[in-house]
Amino acid sequence: MGTKRLVFAIFVVILLIAGVIGGYYYILNGSKQATILQEEMAKVLEKDLINEEIDMKIKSLSNYGKVESAVKEYLNDVRNTFYSMQTLCDTKQVEEILSATNLEADPTGLTVVNQKVEAKKQELQNLITKTQVIRDNDSIMKALDGKNIKENYIEVFKNIMQDESVQNKLLEAEERIKDEQEEAEERIEGLEKAVEFLAKNTKYWEVNEGRIQFTNTNKLAEYLEVLNGTK
Repeated sequence: MGTKRLVFAIFVVILLIAGVIGGYYYILNGSKQATILQEEMAKVLEKDLINEEIDMKIKSLSNYGKVESAVKEYLNDVRNTFYSMQTLCDTKQVEEILSATNLEADPTGLTVVNQKVEAKKQELQNLITKTQVIRDNDSIMKALDGKNIKENYIEVFKNIMQDESVQNKLLEAEERIKDEQEEAEERIEGLEKAVEFLAKNTKYWEVNEGRIQFTNTNKLAEYLEVLNGTK
């Protein structure tokens, strides 16, 4: 009986030691991953959010990695919003909307062209809406959707995103996107004027061999002025 108790006691001690060692390595590993996360966040904050790409490779593991992923994805989405606004209705997109194919589909009513213009206007409104909530807490927290992060790590994410340095980055991006918004609105307005001109002057142009051709040189000059924003 005494031998059995001794064996049991030794077994319990071994379990306790294993538990202590396991706990130590768990804490040690957690500390290591927290350090990696901190280092990655510091690298992100050193960069110009708009002009420099974010390294989207996730360096930390487990829940720390999920936090790192959520932060980087959110900031990268803000960056992409800027570039979407900057390129909205640029020369390439205008040329695509006013392509011979779209004009030829309905040269009288310009139905296809007008649909694409409306789509651009809706795209602009969607980007404006996103810009308005860049620093909104509810919008930020949606970055965790589908991440399955444990509660205490959600607080880690909150602390990072509410940090003054991160908030300043978001504020700067927000202001720069709003600057681009004004130019995007002007480009869409110019596109609308071009479409309006074409609609009013259908008898002076036609689509021939995949190109829009004007039968009146004065009208061609006027169209180019409208298209280039000089009229």
